[in-house]
Amino acid sequence: NGNVVATLSATDNPLEFTPDTSVPGTFTYTITFTDGIKYDTDTIDITVNVNTIPTVITVDALDIYAGEYINITGTLTAQDSPLANQEVVITLKDKQYSVVTNATGQFKLDNMTIDVAENNIPVSAVFNENLPYVASNVAETSFNVKKIEVEIKAENKTTKVGNDVTISITLKDKNSDKLPTQGKVVITDKDGKTITLDVTKD
Repeated sequence: NGNVVATLSATDNPLEFTPDTSVPGTFTYTITFTDGIKYDTDTIDITVNVNTIPTVITVDALDIYAGEYINITGTLTAQDSPLANQEVVITLKDKQYSVVTNATGQFKLDNMTIDVAENNIPVSAVFNENLPYVASNVAETSFNVKKIEVEIKAENKTTKVGNDVTISITLKDKNSDKLPTQGKVVITDKDGKTITLDVTKD
């Protein structure tokens, strides 16, 4: 029970009043008619239940390669309808980020990269209470940052004894056809001797 401000209009029959529904709860109103001259007094009690609206949040699964942009996406709904312009808190690797849902209830965290391959990175999303909408469930998933496959190309050579020969080695990132920007190339000869070449970014 609680006190709720209401307005009363006597211009029509029946009379009407408008309860305050800005806070949730069950509120009791005592309605009394008095005249003191012609009519007897009558009193009734009524209750007005002001309910909150439950919400549901989901977060989509994803897998990426090291160095790629992360796109963490999901949807916030209330009673099966998209919930727009609401703040969602995303937790990624123990850091929190705030995003806002669009007109279709979708949210996205992007423009971030993870450069080191890693498995089972946890991510969660939650909507905190913003009346009349109550806090959502915590949606959780995990994803993998996979190593990028690299293709080595080098051609066989035929030469004569004592002649110098140059072997060209080409490296290609299989995801984008770009050259790898880090790492090492180790060349091992027939006697087990090795030559190490550093791969550096220009």
